[in-house]
Amino acid sequence: TEKSMAEISGKFGLKYNTFAFPFTDYGVSKKYFDQILKVKKSIDLSFGSAGLKNELYSNHIQRIPFEVGNLNAKEILNSEYLYYITKFIFGKNTIFRK
Repeated sequence: TEKSMAEISGKFGLKYNTFAFPFTDYGVSKKYFDQILKVKKSIDLSFGSAGLKNELYSNHIQRIPFEVGNLNAKEILNSEYLYYITKFIFGKNTIFRK
């Protein structure tokens, strides 16, 4: 990840480093995030794809997939909010990393 970010930043002269996991960040360790976001700070902002969830790292944001069948953006967002509220009731809307 660090080598990839350094190459892209150098090639395009970027003053920031953002990284989006291509599919999911499920199972990515706390050690990995501590290293790239806190210790080395090789990434300024990163994105997962778990939908609306609370995240341990303020500079790691979960995004919402919008490629969901025949639903439009409003329907997808409404569904995500409802799911988030439901998970909140059961204490299941926060990502804990090992």
